[in-house]
Amino acid sequence: MKGQTSMEFIIFVGVMLMLFSLASYVAVTSLNDITTESEITGARNVASTLASEINLAKEVGTGYKHTFSLPAYLYSSTNYSINLSDSRFVRVEWKNRFYLLPTIAENVTGTAKSDGNVIKNIDGVIRFE
Repeated sequence: MKGQTSMEFIIFVGVMLMLFSLASYVAVTSLNDITTESEITGARNVASTLASEINLAKEVGTGYKHTFSLPAYLYSSTNYSINLSDSRFVRVEWKNRFYLLPTIAENVTGTAKSDGNVIKNIDGVIRFE
C-alpha cells in the first residue's frame, strides 16, 4: 500500500513537471513574439517619422528648418541605427533586421540620431544637423 502511494506521487510530480515545462515553453515563445512585434512597430514608427520629416522638408522647399527627436530605443533596450546613404530610402536597422521606407527626396545628407535632430532644406538638399 505504501509503495503504491509513493508510485502515484512520483507519477503525479512527473506529470506536473511536464505541464510546467510546456507552460513555460509557451510563455517564453509568446514573449519572444511580442518582443519581435514591438521592435518591428518601433522601427516602423522611427522610419515613418524620418520619412515624413524628409518629405515635408522637400515639399516645403528652401528655407525649411525643423527640430525633432527620435526614441533612444526601438523597444525596451533594443538599439538601432539609421541609414540614409540611399537618399530615396530611410533604413532602420537592428539585430540583423531592417525596415525600409521610401522618400520623395533625391538628395539627403547628414545623419539622423536619437537625440535632437535639425532638418533643413537648403536649395533642394535635405540636410540633417
